[in-house]
Order: sequence, then C-alpha cells, then structure tokens
Amino acid sequence: MLEIVDSIAALEALRSNFKLDAIKPNKAQRLYTGFNTVARHQLSIRRLNGLAQSRQLECVLKPSAVAIVPLDVARNAVVIIEQFRIGSFVNNRLESFQLEIPAGLIDPGETPLEAAHRELLEETGLSTRSLTPALEFYSSPGFSSEKVYGFLAEVDTAKLTRHAGIDDEDIQCYAVSLKLLTTLLQQNKIQNGISLTLLEWLMLHLLNK
Repeated sequence: MLEIVDSIAALEALRSNFKLDAIKPNKAQRLYTGFNTVARHQLSIRRLNGLAQSRQLECVLKPSAVAIVPLDVARNAVVIIEQFRIGSFVNNRLESFQLEIPAGLIDPGETPLEAAHRELLEETGLSTRSLTPALEFYSSPGFSSEKVYGFLAEVDTAKLTRHAGIDDEDIQCYAVSLKLLTTLLQQNKIQNGISLTLLEWLMLHLLNK
C-alpha cells in the first residue's frame, strides 16, 4: 500500500524519480502551419524502470495566453462573457456559444501583464488599476504548448456594456453575482477549462480571505 503524501517536500522527493536527462529529442518536424502550428516530435524517453522507449508525439505549438477574472468587489459580482467557439460547435452544436472569462494570446513583445490589460479592455470594454497574478498553468499539456497566465482584475461593473470585442469578435458581456456564479459552476453551465480553473481559484481565494 502506498503511503499518503502530506507535504510539498515529500511530494517533491518522490517526483525526483523523473529526470530531465531521461528525455532525448531525436527529431522535430512541422506538419502544418496556420493559425496554429502542429509539430511531430520523435523522442527517446528512459522510463521509471530504466528502459528506454521511443515515442512519436504531436504537439500544437501555441503562444502563451492570459485569462482574467474581472471582479467587482463593491457589488460582489464577476464579469463573464459569451461567444462562439469552434471546438464546442464541432463537438455539440447546442454548446456552440460558451460562457467564459476574458482571455487571449500574448502578442509578440508583450508581457503577460500588458496582454491582460489589453484583453480585458478588448473583450469587456473595462480597464483596471489593480491586476494581480493568480495562477500559471498549461491549458492542455498532453498535446499543446500553450501556457496560461491568470490574473485577478478589480473592475467597476457599472461601466460594463452588453457588447464588446474587436475585429471578428462578437462578444456579449454579463455582470453576475457571486451567488449566481456559484450556481453556474455547480450546474456545469461554464464548460471552458481555462475559465473553470480560474473561477474555481477565485472561489477558493474568497473563501480563504
């Protein structure tokens, strides 16, 4: 029976069984370049049992991204947005329009902080004087290189308008109470993984204040 791990130090000691020098890249080949780039990597990986294994894995190469939780402290409300998403459309047309938080890719030369300010303004029309780093995580490391930088933004929802977005974006904005947000999460009304990660973080953050 495995022991229960109850400290970061103990977990890190166990994780040290994985060694970076066990991974030997052999070849990388670009298969497709468009809005996203797909590459095939051939690797040799030494497994935990000491034996080497050849792996051929494909990865979607994406820039890093930001995602922002816009919180109105005075009104106990959060801004969420809704827009069309091709992935959910292809999987289930009834779920074509997704409830999310503002998010987007970091442009070349931008810092995550600068990108967060820009995306918040573009997708909600709101600005903020307080942008606090929340989480950093990979959106789907099994097949994508995208890393997400999450932020908490203090906003004034009294300045929120119903529609936002630039270029081909067609976004509808909502200011929802924290009570309703809890219900949306409990009833699986928000299905965007990045949004779920940061909204659940928000609920833990508020619970521990």
